Amino acid sequence: MRRSSTYASPLEVYSGYLPAIQGATSASLRGSKTGKSDPQLRGWLEDMALRSNSPEWREWPRMVRLG
Repeated sequence: MRRSSTYASPLEVYSGYLPAIQGATSASLRGSKTGKSDPQLRGWLEDMALRSNSPEWREWPRMVRLG
């Protein structure tokens, strides 16, 4: 997994912690040539689209999936 330890630790303690999911997703996309190598990426994107309070964070997963 290409996730930074900055995001891995909070996700190990609380797997649904939205700020860590957002960070891990962003880091995973930046660190991947295809942008979709992390097996958890799809679930993270769905979680962000459903749970984020910010309209930008809710829309971003949709743009990533279309891109």
